[in-house]
Amino acid sequence: PQFRIFFSTLLGISVFFFLKSPKRTFVLNTIIAKLIPVANETRWCTRSKILNFVALNLNKLIEVMQNIMDNPESGIESINGARGFINSLKKI
Repeated sequence: PQFRIFFSTLLGISVFFFLKSPKRTFVLNTIIAKLIPVANETRWCTRSKILNFVALNLNKLIEVMQNIMDNPESGIESINGARGFINSLKKI
């Protein structure tokens, strides 16, 4: 179960930025200057790419999430998502 939750979180991070909000993608690109790989639930290679991205950019990714939470223009979905991902990323 822990591995399923872990990989689900990784895929969720990718979806959080790409499929839901261009504003969040902009914040990610501004702070990290890279885009997170696109999630594909059936391809393990995309999970590996996302895992590498998160491992190499963990602190910056937490900074991106904090920036989204602190932005007064962020919606409740963005704030709650960012808060949840920060909690998950800090456990990695």
